[in-house]
Amino acid sequence: MDLTRARTMSTVTFGRSVLSTDIKLALALTGFVILLRAPYIGYPEIHVDEQFYLLVGDRMLHGQLPYIDIWDRKPIGLFLLFAGIRLLGGTGYTEYQIVAACFVLATCWSIFLISRRYSHDLAALAAAVVYAAWLSALGGAGGQSPVFYNCLTAIAGLMVLKSLESPSARLRHRWGVGSMTICGIILQLKYTSVAEGIFFGLLLLWHERKLGTSFRMLTLRASLMVGIALMPTVLALAYFAAIGGFDIFVYANFISIFDRLSQPDVAVQANLRTLSFICIPLLVVLPVALLFMTKSNESKNFKDFLTGWLVSALVGFAMIGNFFDHYALPLLVPICIILPKLFDRKYTGPVIFVALIGWALFVAHLRIMPKVENRAMVRQMADQVELYTNSGATLYIDDAPMILYLETGAHAPWRMMFPFHLTDATERNAVGVDTHAEMRRLIAARPGVVLTASAAFTPLVDKTNRKLLDDAIARDYVIVGEHGRPDRRYRINVRRDLAKSPTNYSIGKKVAS
Repeated sequence: MDLTRARTMSTVTFGRSVLSTDIKLALALTGFVILLRAPYIGYPEIHVDEQFYLLVGDRMLHGQLPYIDIWDRKPIGLFLLFAGIRLLGGTGYTEYQIVAACFVLATCWSIFLISRRYSHDLAALAAAVVYAAWLSALGGAGGQSPVFYNCLTAIAGLMVLKSLESPSARLRHRWGVGSMTICGIILQLKYTSVAEGIFFGLLLLWHERKLGTSFRMLTLRASLMVGIALMPTVLALAYFAAIGGFDIFVYANFISIFDRLSQPDVAVQANLRTLSFICIPLLVVLPVALLFMTKSNESKNFKDFLTGWLVSALVGFAMIGNFFDHYALPLLVPICIILPKLFDRKYTGPVIFVALIGWALFVAHLRIMPKVENRAMVRQMADQVELYTNSGATLYIDDAPMILYLETGAHAPWRMMFPFHLTDATERNAVGVDTHAEMRRLIAARPGVVLTASAAFTPLVDKTNRKLLDDAIARDYVIVGEHGRPDRRYRINVRRDLAKSPTNYSIGKKVAS
């Protein structure tokens, strides 16, 4: 056989073999993600945050705008994402959870592609599976914002790595611009992601400097990269400025967070204890994995890349300071990329993998109400609320599943639809209005149904607003239903004049009197 032809055939065969292996690995990873995420799809109430994002996305499709009609301080990109998902129809919560699962799969594949550069395929696959499992342990079973933007961060990180490894200046520049473009999009999903974006940008510039790029060229590239990364935020600002909402947008997005009071020390310490308990296995194995990585034969660029990524994610995690468990979700990406150095070990690797998966599943099981029970509770509450809201009565959710706004289709003309903006004392006058005056205005509007809880969700309750609402409920409302578990009961409070005529209503529709 001709030698050239033999080499060509060998190359083709090798390419097909690699492609076949990758397809098998991708299918295996897809199976693991489906197995780990499926139990949470169709869950009405996983976390109040994502229910609120879905609500705002739905209201945007009906002409309302964040900050102006519904107040919050999250970036507009997050609400646009959920508005797009809401276009899929259905319940809304099932759809966003399916989309979130797709993002998880893409994140896992990105983790695999980075990890396989310095470990065996099975070790890289194990790292990706660990990521999917640990999302649920840290409050990411549904659609918390990091579940979505971790995917983009992982892709941006892969682009940075390709830039660092490229011998071509043109390719390095293209990969760098691509990563900064994605970082700009991420910034409009979560502002604390700026820490990782800054690290990626500085690492790219430092690498160029080491290769001999002039300061003039570095300055030009830095300006371009910063401009690209800030472009989505600038466009959002320009839009709100054009409709007369410049001040509202700036305050909500960039200033209000500094007007918030700090959480009580006891609450912050409790959050740290909870997070430490959840992360016990990771806290044990991560230092060992870091040690193995530093002693490995990998390039210094790669080691600096992973170490810096982990540190920048830690900075982002610590920026707000409350240390809620889901704030740690962005840490999972660099951690899981570092772990394959442990999974590569013949005997201890599988043991560590099984232990990490088992602990994550155990913690996730402890923290979430069974789905059947949760769906039944939300449906029962919706049926009772609809007895009144279907006739035009307004609904105010003080502390209960926010998905009930969508489940009932209830009208809620309140700007402060995220309840804890009025009841959490740390938010006192940090939401663009006098929060006590806003509560008085809301009570004066006489909502037909008010949903409350037997135990406060927030550690620092605004006692003035709590008393205002409790007094109004005691004076003007009656409890028509209670749902939930013994330690935390949701109460359906109906205005007395509506509750006096129950024969005028039936589930799902008003009956002619």
